[in-house]
Amino acid sequence: MGKDKSSKTIKRPKVETSIDINRKKPEIDYPVFCFKHFQKENLKNCSQEQLRSFFERLQRLGELGWKEIQSSGKHDYGFELLPRDLIKPQLPLFVTPDVEKFWVFRYNNANNPFIAIRNENTLHIIFIEANFGDIYNHN
Repeated sequence: MGKDKSSKTIKRPKVETSIDINRKKPEIDYPVFCFKHFQKENLKNCSQEQLRSFFERLQRLGELGWKEIQSSGKHDYGFELLPRDLIKPQLPLFVTPDVEKFWVFRYNNANNPFIAIRNENTLHIIFIEANFGDIYNHN
């Protein structure tokens, strides 16, 4: 007869189940980029050069950190805030009605914009504009 395997006890490490609400978050002074809600249909109009420039811009923004980004001009490495009602495409469902303004950064020599929402240090990238006027009117 074989051994009954159900009689063996498996020892598992103790798992911490409590959460320390007094523990501070680490201070991070750079953006963390999230693409979970990125509207990928915008990519079809982007050239390879635009996409390369876009990712190079993200890499540079991560190097600079928030203090330098906030002190930079909107056509350099800075941003401007765009009211919600100026955005042409339908917003993803995760954008709640309390989000009134979006962060607009430029990403290439032509200053094409990409649109994001900032939540603490996370920058949720939503749209990338290949052609001026696709996402909002530039007046």
